[in-house]
This record gives sequence, C-alpha cells and structure tokens, in this order.
Amino acid sequence: MTHDIQSSKEPDESTAFALTKGMEMMIAGFIPNTRYFDSRFDLLQVQIDLMQKGQTEIKSQIIRLEDQVERRFERSD
Repeated sequence: MTHDIQSSKEPDESTAFALTKGMEMMIAGFIPNTRYFDSRFDLLQVQIDLMQKGQTEIKSQIIRLEDQVERRFERSD
C-alpha cells in the first residue's frame, strides 16, 4: 500500500512529459483560433468606421434639413 500512495503523490517523468506534450497540443490548438478573433476584430473596426462615417453624413443631412425648414418659415412670414 505504501507504494500506491507514493506513486499517486509523485508523478513519474513519463506522466510529466505527457502533460507537457498535452499542454503544447492544447496551446497549438488555440493559436489558429486567435486568427479568427483577429479577423473578427478587424471586421468590427471597419464596421465602426463605416458607422462613424454614416453618422457624420446623417448629421450633415440634418443640418441641411434644418436650414431648409428655416428658409420655409422665413418665406411664410
């Protein structure tokens, strides 16, 4: 029984190597997935830029509409 307790407390070198190899495989599995996230963030940035550009266009359209409404009110007076 002493041998069973000792073997469960202290992993041998082959188990330690297998864990290290498993960790390497797990990390290698995540690296390609980071490219997916990078591309998604790039796409999000493009969409944000387009939204900001659209907001400035909408703002200028609102200003033009205000000017047109003001002119119409001035004509009606």
